[in-house]
Amino acid sequence: MKKTTKLFLLIGIVLTQSLYSQYNGDYQTIKERPLKKELPCEFSWAAVRTATGMRNFTSAHREQPFQGPCLSFAFNAAIETTYMIEYDQMSPLKLSDAYLDMKVFSEDMNAYKTVLESGFEIPKHIPGSFEYMPSTFLPGVDSWFDTAYNSFRLKAMNCINDGRNFVVSAIDEPPTTYEVLDTCGDFVTEDDYLSVDDVIAIPMDIIPTVKDLKEIIIEKGPVVIKVNNEKIGSEYTLQKFKNYTTPSIETLSYHAFTLIGWEDGPGDTTKWIVKDSWLSAGAVSNMMSDTEFIDLLTSETIELYRVENVVKNDTLPNVSTFTVDYDLQCAPVPQPFFLMSIGVELHYAWIGGKLYSKFFVHSNIEADEWEWSILTPSYTTSEIHGSTHSSILLSPHESGYVSLKVRARKDGVWTPWKHKTIYVANGSSGGMY
Repeated sequence: MKKTTKLFLLIGIVLTQSLYSQYNGDYQTIKERPLKKELPCEFSWAAVRTATGMRNFTSAHREQPFQGPCLSFAFNAAIETTYMIEYDQMSPLKLSDAYLDMKVFSEDMNAYKTVLESGFEIPKHIPGSFEYMPSTFLPGVDSWFDTAYNSFRLKAMNCINDGRNFVVSAIDEPPTTYEVLDTCGDFVTEDDYLSVDDVIAIPMDIIPTVKDLKEIIIEKGPVVIKVNNEKIGSEYTLQKFKNYTTPSIETLSYHAFTLIGWEDGPGDTTKWIVKDSWLSAGAVSNMMSDTEFIDLLTSETIELYRVENVVKNDTLPNVSTFTVDYDLQCAPVPQPFFLMSIGVELHYAWIGGKLYSKFFVHSNIEADEWEWSILTPSYTTSEIHGSTHSSILLSPHESGYVSLKVRARKDGVWTPWKHKTIYVANGSSGGMY
């Protein structure tokens, strides 16, 4: 069911024409009017300066567990931030990426428009119940297109179509195999949920320059971008945005993330500040030519969408939408320094008659020093430190749960410890090297 008064209008054609005029006029206003004032040299919805201090309008980064659901992560990131802007909220509401992904299950951005504008209710994430979790959600599934994933999705859809949560649960001990249960969870409406009234494509004629896109981001909120990954010369399209390694992206047909801000570079160049669900890639944003960006949009190599009129729990906001004070945004802001989640490759290598698993972590910017601490009696080797990543090989003395932690230092300041606990087999052997 739609959440605004649009459905109460009786004449569909008049409604459609009215909406087209509304958004066409809105974009025309952005495109044709002079900018209200000079855009700040940098801006991010994750670090908005206000008269009372810094505000973050984004939820925590989270990682997609396999290839396929990047569009759902990107749209949810845009919805979560737009909700905080339109409701002027200080605290984020984390949505279920799995719930949206299993419903839409499409590479077409317009499919998200169709589903979301139908009044689809995206539930708040309930830890452990119906969320994608790297290394634990449906092990053995590495793509949308696995037969196993599709069988899980059919079960989940029975619950989604009934407006209920679906439940993912371990079916063995220690947990190595997970299943979507036949029994559905609670109705979505029994907890917080969000819906979206308008999903708006942003075509080339709306943003003839990069400055027009920047004004949409700072005035309206984040923009979802889908990058069709074409090989251009010796590099791929995705590498124009971030320094992804070639082996990791050469098989990808596309990837999607959310533009939440920018940093102006020398000349007419821009480094886009993005919220990306592919955290394990450890890629950082590149500076790219504004002309090159517009060329990609003109050729439809990239597609842009945004959301508007987010509704929480079927109730419209009763406060004014937050607006950015341009004059406060360009003061120097220390770049936050943080670590991604610890990743693991079980049974990575046989060394000296022992089976080692590889634990690794990435930082968002270059680190000066790394430190691992192993909390379970184990053999360790091959501790390797790079500028933005670190790894260690570990083999426990006995099979069981292994706990370890890692931290990094930058300019004399250490990050908080990142912890990992996982079941690892001992794997001792006298004959394999």
